[in-house]
Amino acid sequence: MTEIPDLKVALLGTTNSGKSSYLQGMYATLAAGLMNGFFLYCRDRKLDLQLLAEWEELNTNGTFPETTREGASFEYPFVLNAGIDPWLNFDMLDYRGGALLTSDDEDPDVIRMRAQLRAAHSVYAVISCEHLTKRITPENRAQVLMSTKIAAISTHLQREIGRRRAEGAKPPSVVVLLTKADLLRPRFQGQPGDVLFKEIVEDVRLLFPLAFQKHISAMICPVRLGYFGTADARQVQAPSVAPNNLMQPIAFTLLHRLGVANAETARAVEQAQRTFTQAEQAEKSYGAKFFRTVAKEDAFAAATRAAAAKLAVLREQLAVDTSRYQDLGEQIGHLPLIQDGTVLDFASSSSSSSSSSADVQ
Repeated sequence: MTEIPDLKVALLGTTNSGKSSYLQGMYATLAAGLMNGFFLYCRDRKLDLQLLAEWEELNTNGTFPETTREGASFEYPFVLNAGIDPWLNFDMLDYRGGALLTSDDEDPDVIRMRAQLRAAHSVYAVISCEHLTKRITPENRAQVLMSTKIAAISTHLQREIGRRRAEGAKPPSVVVLLTKADLLRPRFQGQPGDVLFKEIVEDVRLLFPLAFQKHISAMICPVRLGYFGTADARQVQAPSVAPNNLMQPIAFTLLHRLGVANAETARAVEQAQRTFTQAEQAEKSYGAKFFRTVAKEDAFAAATRAAAAKLAVLREQLAVDTSRYQDLGEQIGHLPLIQDGTVLDFASSSSSSSSSSADVQ
């Protein structure tokens, strides 16, 4: 059986920031194959049933699951399929919020968090939109920073980025995951989507400037589970469950990873093309000689065939991954992306300006 590559994601956020609820909604969405033919399942059957049961409980009875308890960080060993073919081992770790501020280096959750950050391809900084109901200003920024513990998230992430740079490795991609986005409705009621995104981007710039630094690829994604009107409800009306943007962060994480992989594959294709050309030329050159042996002719022909086969495999892989890249890009839509400090838009600017803030809240 062919070994499939790993993709690891670390979720960092305070207690009650919405990490666990996001995971359940995201899993139910991707398990159903709603991300353009990409499917997710959990290798741990018990966790699989737990996630789906808790999502069903919210949709049926309006009951939220428990938050990640002290000493109870959870690792979710997912597998992502492209169609029916296994593509990636996709592991996500949901830390208890207190792990961010624990000073005990021997604490099991701190050890796991640091280990996951070392291996993480993407880090999700989770911020509840209850802290963004008003525009962030120099006057209220300190209070919001204290409430969200963003400084602690930034510190852990900066330490890991610094370690990787010292080793010549690339930093992880970053998703600023804005949970409970329904709480933004009073602030942006009736306004077009580009107004919401412009203001939210500036809010994030003030709170989490690390996402806007050089060499960092980031995404800002408001997500919601429904229209609940409160940040700390444990019981809601089931009909108010209306999830939105749950799969877009995953699409961005995959897009970033695939972009890096595609660049590596493209370089491999170039090298394989050179190798094939050289082998072909060597075979022709030997074939033009007057004195030849069958053994050497066969050896040159075999080298050419091997080089051609390797080139064909790499070209096919690049074509498949390029198609997947395009499919994933369609999932992101108008959400703001940040590359080297520049705010981009995966979709056209016209689609962003014509969207309503209701599409996000």
